Amino acid sequence: FGAETAPGTVDNPFYWCTDGIIYSSYTDADGKNILTIEEALPGRGTTIGSTRVSAEEIFDAIALADADEMLIQEAAFQNCDGIKSVDFSTATILEEIPKDCFYSCGNLDTVVLPEKVKAIYGKAFGECDDSIMVTIPGKEVYIAPTAFQGDTDPLLLSYFDSSVRRYARDNGYDFDEIADSFTVIFADY
Repeated sequence: FGAETAPGTVDNPFYWCTDGIIYSSYTDADGKNILTIEEALPGRGTTIGSTRVSAEEIFDAIALADADEMLIQEAAFQNCDGIKSVDFSTATILEEIPKDCFYSCGNLDTVVLPEKVKAIYGKAFGECDDSIMVTIPGKEVYIAPTAFQGDTDPLLLSYFDSSVRRYARDNGYDFDEIADSFTVIFADY
């Protein structure tokens, strides 16, 4: 990654801010390009940027096509009441939702995660909208016991035979099943 591939990074090729979200990038010892969402500014969704955070926005902002891994720092979006929805469904290199990630985002009511997410840590969605709806398409996902702490009626969506359904049942949360989907490709001969 260089200044020429990430808009607004001429002065600092490792950190930049777009639409109220601060990003960083580096290449690790193994040569993997790591992109990180460091923090969302408190005005995100109210005075700067949209009320929706999406993978497409991040892809545009940081040339994610060149990345091998995407990380989110702990508490990166904490207290961002202007954020109402998150759609990371196309973020194929995001594997974890860290501790306190969206903690106390009081208006956050809809989240769609990618299938690759394998872990959701403590209070990641705590103290959000009481009826937050989170789609978790991964079938075996670790969800911390406190991931939804302070939310009175979260709705979790996933597959029937998933760890998400078992987590919802064990914690008294509502659960809806995602219908299996298939892609059909027609060949034109």
